[in-house]
Amino acid sequence: MVLAGLRKTQSILIVIGQTRDNLGFGFETKTRSGGRALRFYATSEIWTSVAGKIQKFVRGKDRTVGVKCLAEVKKNRVTGKIGKDRSVQIPIYYDFGIDDVGSCVDYLVAEQHWPKKDKIINAKDLLCEGSRGKIIAHIEEEGLEEKVRQLTAKVWSEVEAECEPNRKKRYE
Repeated sequence: MVLAGLRKTQSILIVIGQTRDNLGFGFETKTRSGGRALRFYATSEIWTSVAGKIQKFVRGKDRTVGVKCLAEVKKNRVTGKIGKDRSVQIPIYYDFGIDDVGSCVDYLVAEQHWPKKDKIINAKDLLCEGSRGKIIAHIEEEGLEEKVRQLTAKVWSEVEAECEPNRKKRYE
């Protein structure tokens, strides 16, 4: 009933729930209140958790300056690709917020689109080479944020396409 109104106003509805340990049997170690209805009616379901700390060495000590948020897609009816278990790590800094550019750089390096050797990244698409911090600074100084987002989406799509079995469909 709500979806039509959301479409009309070009809005989204986000429901946030807190997890708890699943004491029953099964594959999932975490559960939430609300039963099965939340998953049934949801268009997308993303579970987030803290994957680790972001630390910076300051005055002889490691200081925690943020967290790595692990976002796991459990359900996705938006793209029609239901059942694929996908997850990403998103750096969130306490004094900055979500590091969109940094997460794109990390993803492109992790997928070996930008080769990395001895902490030096070759960002060949940007004609730039250097440390992670230098690459991020170059992107921000040159206003290349949107180009990097589009490149990240392109690489994501290429990886998804390479994961397909490339076989004849069974029921067509």
